[in-house]
Amino acid sequence: MTDGMDRDELIKLLEQLGDESDQTVLSAARAIHTKVAASGQTWDDLLAGPTTAVDVPELPDERDDTVDDAQPIAAGPLPDNDESLRLIARLLDSANTSEELRAELSAYKADIEAGEFADDDRRYLRALYRRLKKE
Repeated sequence: MTDGMDRDELIKLLEQLGDESDQTVLSAARAIHTKVAASGQTWDDLLAGPTTAVDVPELPDERDDTVDDAQPIAAGPLPDNDESLRLIARLLDSANTSEELRAELSAYKADIEAGEFADDDRRYLRALYRRLKKE
């Protein structure tokens, strides 16, 4: 953990949350809260964990897909799965893509093949691609 957070100490405190003694649980909860506040992190930062920058290939000049970085992600129906498969391929082609992300992307490909990839999934994938491209 970064920013002054000792992972082992935090885990030890978290394990105390299941203690039978209410006083132990309350003390552990307060200690955890104090440590998180002192670190300057939010719970969202802490639970999201570290992100690893991914070298995402730039879109070609001819823009062979419909991802437009200047446009907000649409709320309505999205293009077919071809765009999603291109974005997945680009992310998989990156040497910096973590094994965890590779597994997630492979699951998306399986969902597409099974016809179980919905518009919400496409929006998430587009947002993920844009976020990783900016890092």
